[in-house]
Amino acid sequence: MDLAKFVAMLQHGALYFPVMAKLGDDLEAAPPRLPTDADEIERQRLFSFWSVCRCTLFASCWHLAEDESAAMWAIYAGRHQGIVIQSKISTLLTAFPAAEQEDMNKMLKIGRVEYIDPDLENRAEKFPNLYAAVLRKRHWYRYEDEIRIICSQSENWVPNTSTQEGERFCRSGVWVRCDLRKLIQRVVVAPKAPSYLKPAVSEIFKRFGFDPASVHDSRLNETVRAPDPEKVHAEVLALIRNSSPNDPR
Repeated sequence: MDLAKFVAMLQHGALYFPVMAKLGDDLEAAPPRLPTDADEIERQRLFSFWSVCRCTLFASCWHLAEDESAAMWAIYAGRHQGIVIQSKISTLLTAFPAAEQEDMNKMLKIGRVEYIDPDLENRAEKFPNLYAAVLRKRHWYRYEDEIRIICSQSENWVPNTSTQEGERFCRSGVWVRCDLRKLIQRVVVAPKAPSYLKPAVSEIFKRFGFDPASVHDSRLNETVRAPDPEKVHAEVLALIRNSSPNDPR
């Protein structure tokens, strides 16, 4: 995320869940393929399901990895200004307050995205599932290796009054409260970030009551360090002084 979103997250004490329609993938939650012989009634049924799914489900998206990803930094941290928060799946499961079973608007689902080749998958299910639909993406996004936390707000969908209208929804995203002190284990600033970014992030983190020692530089900054010429010269002189006349060195 960028610095502004990081600050907003700390101010709200919550994670931001954008609606699925705003994630940038025009085929988000779309079925693999429609049968070539599908009639217009079938097309309308699946199109309506797709529209409702994209407008009523919200997701917090995470990259699953053991370490940083140069590709993810390059895509999501423009101008070396990005910030990563690191957590664990076990922590994600316990960082949110418990919800009663009947309160569906506060129930969260978590799952790993499956990446599919639409030409090799079965055709659209006759009775599709909302959550299964948003945990499936085209295989050209496989590099994201994504975990999604999903919430639902059925009232967010606004029915179209004509077939020419695009998707209509009330809210483009929601804040979902959670225990950020439990959830955030590390904060990492982008590789090659300006020298002011890490101190600024550390100070902001501290002002919200977090440990600034949890803010780290990116491991992608690791490089070969040139030897110090003065130290090399001093070590050579020490070797000469300590060597004996019979020493072939």
